Amino acid sequence: MLEGRQALNLALDFAQMPTLVDAMRTHPLPPDTLVVIRIAAGCSETRRDAELATGLQGTAIKEACVLYLQKVLFAPDADSHRVLGVQPGASRAVMREHLRWLLKWLHPDANQDEWDSVFAERVLKAWRDAGSKKHAPRSDQRREIAPLRPSRNKRRSRRHFQRWVELPLSSTPKRTRQRRVFVMVVAAVLGVAIALTSVLLPLPELLSTFAWTDMRHPGLGTGE
Repeated sequence: MLEGRQALNLALDFAQMPTLVDAMRTHPLPPDTLVVIRIAAGCSETRRDAELATGLQGTAIKEACVLYLQKVLFAPDADSHRVLGVQPGASRAVMREHLRWLLKWLHPDANQDEWDSVFAERVLKAWRDAGSKKHAPRSDQRREIAPLRPSRNKRRSRRHFQRWVELPLSSTPKRTRQRRVFVMVVAAVLGVAIALTSVLLPLPELLSTFAWTDMRHPGLGTGE
């Protein structure tokens, strides 16, 4: 009974026979569901075309469209594609177009109904879920794009870097310690040389003093 029916006709039928709700919820959505969404969102051009096609007043048409969306698209067990009013496998551009008109209808500035604000949250969640599922890689693709393990060189450099970070800040590099030892050795050698120089320089004067003493006192120092 529902095969080949346009979305607007289904909405009008549902407004006349609400008992069709179970059948409509299990039946695939018609491909022109966006027409119903545009009428509910207040698109004057789409609404005028619907008035000419059905001969009904615009207010009655909009009420039927809103009821159809609330009961069929936003059913408790509806999946993400159904909430957006799109066919399974729809492109992201189509989903974005449906999202734009749904939020235009459910926006608090245009719709003060508290239930519709809840529907807006479901629409946004459906947009995120449907978009992520559409772009999620297949299992074989996930194996291909699995993160690569770092090479041995990278792991070695990282380990060396971490070891450097863990060293205490007070430690002195090996090259600096060698320089300090060299400076200390040179300083010690210079100190010894200076000390020996200070001792050896007065020695000629001391020898000349002893020679002068022997000349004046030949017996001094000999015990005679």
